[in-house]
Order: sequence, then C-alpha cells, then structure tokens
Amino acid sequence: MVLFSTDDLSIDNLKYFKYWDLAKDKNPELKLIAFAVADKLICDEFKEWYELHKNWVEIGVHCYDHNKVQEGWREDQRYWIAKARDILLPYMPKRYLYRPPGFRFLPKTESILKSLGFSGIAHQ
Repeated sequence: MVLFSTDDLSIDNLKYFKYWDLAKDKNPELKLIAFAVADKLICDEFKEWYELHKNWVEIGVHCYDHNKVQEGWREDQRYWIAKARDILLPYMPKRYLYRPPGFRFLPKTESILKSLGFSGIAHQ
C-alpha cells in the first residue's frame, strides 16, 4: 500500500481530483486521506464523488471553513471542529483524523480532539 494525504477537499477542488485518479490508475495500491473543508463540501456532487472513491479515499477533517482567523486559533475552536466533524461523520471511517489549517492549533486542541472522538492529529 502507498499512502498519501491531501488537504482542502472541497466542492471547488473536486475538479482537481482527476490527478489523484490518474495516480490511482498507475498505482492500484494507492490509498489517500483527503482532509475536507466541511462547509464547502456536502452536496449531491460530493455524494456521487464519494461513492466512486470510498474504496481508496479516506475522509478526514481539515476544518469547517477556511477563513481567517483559522479555526485552529479561534477561542471557540471546539465548536467549529465539532461542527465540521458532525457534517463529515457519515463519510469518515471509525477512526478519523484531524489536520488543522496551516498546521496551526492551540495547546488545548489535542484534548478537544480526544473529547470529540478523533484518533489523532495529522501534522504533515
């Protein structure tokens, strides 16, 4: 198995996923963790895409939105991480990961993730 990850999976970026499809065609052992931007993803187009890719793409939480200030630095980050998780939960595996935007997070982020059921944080 060859494992990669990518950030910013969103409706706007689904058109670029064709490059991952080409990589998968060349290497059938490829598996991917796609960290998603929740507020720009859940729609019929994503649901169709997910059904075609769910056997080799795992969904992780990147963020609820991709605004400034990034949610990893927001005082109410627990609210935003939980909101993103709740939206993406039907598409995630039992053990799911979080990758903060810009790899930025507060000292309390790890305990927030544990309390929300995340299996870990993917830094890079």
